[in-house]
Amino acid sequence: MKITAIIGSPRTQGHGAAIVRALLERLGEGGKRAKVYELNRLSYRGCQACMSCKSTSEVCVAEDDLRAVLEDVRLSDLVVISAPVYMGEINAQAKGLLDRFYSYLKPDFRTNPGATRLDPGKKLVFILTQGNPDELSYGAVLERHLRTFGMCGFKKVYPVVATGARAGSEVRLDAKTIARVAETAEAILARQPG
Repeated sequence: MKITAIIGSPRTQGHGAAIVRALLERLGEGGKRAKVYELNRLSYRGCQACMSCKSTSEVCVAEDDLRAVLEDVRLSDLVVISAPVYMGEINAQAKGLLDRFYSYLKPDFRTNPGATRLDPGKKLVFILTQGNPDELSYGAVLERHLRTFGMCGFKKVYPVVATGARAGSEVRLDAKTIARVAETAEAILARQPG
């Protein structure tokens, strides 16, 4: 299984990164071979609305560090994205990446239910970290991005929400988060019938 993991937080040793590492460890050999990107170390811009991906190209034409990430996502069986909530939304680094997912949609995506350029059967783990201890406080953020991932063609999306992840706090995964990581890894590794 080819895995691409993307850490959206600038705190690359923070809660989101710790959850990514825990998940990759649980995934065994596939996780050990995963390609891991730290968005804050890359030089890129968000979508420029040039519309080339809808007219002259089937990939994003922006020439920056995100090109390799987008290609690895396209080639992967499993994508793991970790994003913290800042000011009521995922942070700018992660949002810039997700805006560039627009290139995975064919020109007729609004009317064609099969209008993704991604191969069928891809899975995605979306790790959302937040300082607020109320897991439902950013439920709308999670739901909005789950719809986006579905529109892009991810067959199965596994959400992992971690609360109490404040900057400067000790990075320690609680029992609930560890259990979610274990359940998610188990679901990903389970054999699908047929």
